[in-house]
Amino acid sequence: MRQLEDAVTHLQTSGDVNAVFERYRAFALRIIRKHLPGKLRRRLCSSDILQDAWLSVLKRPHIIQSLNNSTSCRQILRAFARRKAIRTYRDHVRLKRSILRECSVEGANIMSHHESASEPEQVDLWKLVAPVLTAAEQRVIKVLLAGHSNREAAAILGTSEASIRRLLTRVRRTLARNCVTIE
Repeated sequence: MRQLEDAVTHLQTSGDVNAVFERYRAFALRIIRKHLPGKLRRRLCSSDILQDAWLSVLKRPHIIQSLNNSTSCRQILRAFARRKAIRTYRDHVRLKRSILRECSVEGANIMSHHESASEPEQVDLWKLVAPVLTAAEQRVIKVLLAGHSNREAAAILGTSEASIRRLLTRVRRTLARNCVTIE
């Protein structure tokens, strides 16, 4: 008990974190790893979370003064490490869910039959392209040729905007393989 109090006092006065930190490192790392899922555990450094937990403990002098033996130090460190791991996991999930996955992008710049009537090559473009495309790809192209955006096309066809973008990418690749370019 006296050793722990001396170590904590030394830690507060000298700023030497290594002495107490190393003593409880393995114990706290087990707790942190237990509360982090494997995928997140591989991405994050458990030692960083442990340091944050220690800093949280050391910022509260009333907690340090309440330490009376190594068991209570372990209990306090366990609580802080567990909370820090859970908060880190929740922050990660929140950030992951807040990303706009279905963000709007501009529609493909494909000229309609009316706009391309002045140039004979572009009038025949659909006749060249249609046999190469699947029925689903043709439906999407027709909706986009009608002047709808990707978002509107997704709503009309009952699919997601990401599916429309993927399909357009596939159409561009198919047309590139067949030496047809659409700008």
